[in-house]
Amino acid sequence: MNIEYALTDLEKALAISLRTSSWVSIYEVWENLLEINSKISRNSVYRCFVKEKINRILQEHKDKAKKFKEYKPGFLHINVTYLPKFNSKFNYILSPSIDALEQ
Repeated sequence: MNIEYALTDLEKALAISLRTSSWVSIYEVWENLLEINSKISRNSVYRCFVKEKINRILQEHKDKAKKFKEYKPGFLHINVTYLPKFNSKFNYILSPSIDALEQ
């Protein structure tokens, strides 16, 4: 079994660029890098962030990012998430939450 623990220079540059340009979560950066190399681990991305001191999102960046845009009544907001790939005999069910904005 051949496990790659470290990111290449290109993968590091992409991870750092994604993180610092939009301050997305580590999971979003990791999912984007998985399209390039399916052997990348989330921990490799995290170690890269720690080394570059960008593993924590500063409060000023958190304040700028709004979770949900405010809409007038009548719009429907649906939260969607991805389930991880499990190699097991069990089926996993995703129950999305739906928020209907009413006044």
